[in-house]
Amino acid sequence: MRRTSLSILFLLALVVGMHASTPSARAADAAQTVSGETKGCNGGDAVSCYNLAVDYDNGDGVAKDTARAATFYAKGCDGGHMGSCYNLAVDYDTGEGVAKDLGRAASLYAKACDGGHSGACYNLALDYDHGEGVAKDTARAATLYAKACDDAHASACFNLAVDYDTGDGVTQDKAHGAQLYQTSCDGAAGGDMKGCYNLALDYDNGEGVAKDTARAATLYAKACDGGHAKSCQNLAIDYDNGEGVGKDLGHAANLYAKACDLGDLKGCVNLGVDYDNGDGVARDQARAATLYAKACDGGNAKGCFNLGLDYDNGEGVAQDKARAASLYAKACNGGNAKACDKTGRK
Repeated sequence: MRRTSLSILFLLALVVGMHASTPSARAADAAQTVSGETKGCNGGDAVSCYNLAVDYDNGDGVAKDTARAATFYAKGCDGGHMGSCYNLAVDYDTGEGVAKDLGRAASLYAKACDGGHSGACYNLALDYDHGEGVAKDTARAATLYAKACDDAHASACFNLAVDYDTGDGVTQDKAHGAQLYQTSCDGAAGGDMKGCYNLALDYDNGEGVAKDTARAATLYAKACDGGHAKSCQNLAIDYDNGEGVGKDLGHAANLYAKACDLGDLKGCVNLGVDYDNGDGVARDQARAATLYAKACDGGNAKGCFNLGLDYDNGEGVAQDKARAASLYAKACNGGNAKACDKTGRK
């Protein structure tokens, strides 16, 4: 099973909640707040500059103006407010309110990281990992991931675990990688589900930890509950085979359905097979064909092949040999050897 790749760019949520009894009262309160923040910012209070920038970012009490927001983030950053430096860096990263400038973004992430902002350390690590705004340096990236991980940034712990797992920027150490996956999985706000998934793979395969399929299943369950599609798929396979859990074809089918709904095309195919065979669900070949079609449309070669068989044999759909041939060709192009045999191609 392939491991999950490095996490995408972490962006700070910019939300300020306010409560008032009526829209007009809320608007008046917001305007008063903006007036106070403006006065504070003009007086050199960096926190007021930050809050004022957030107001302009969200159009809260003022007309939305991302360029104006960036100006106030800059003023807050100059005053030593690390959240302002971070948000200004995100603006330069994305070209929001300022001209996109990855080098400037990296400099601001560095300043905020030095000031103790773990999200900035994480984003700067991503920059060094990918060579965006800075020269590519995976060792420097690993150091920054470690700093953010020490400050309980779950995604940083996950990426550092991947580094130790693969020896990217650090000396390979699968045992330490597994420990970091655990830290990531256990992290704040429920943890990083990719960390739970990769740790489950470690327990499944005995990499960095003693092989323990029951522990793997528990971790897949946590990640699946957290919306990680591949974990639902792997846990379904466990219930299908009685691996680490008691065999339960009905529960396996439910998990394949969840994986499919979350976008895992293998889950769609496996649920289709269950409907084809009546395993854990009432047999329904038309439903199976619909699931194969969903997987095939998403680029899953096995789904195309199975749907081709349905059209070839008239199972769940009206028999259509031409349609079957087209699906076999698509599956073959996607790397399905059985489909290539059907088309006579090698």
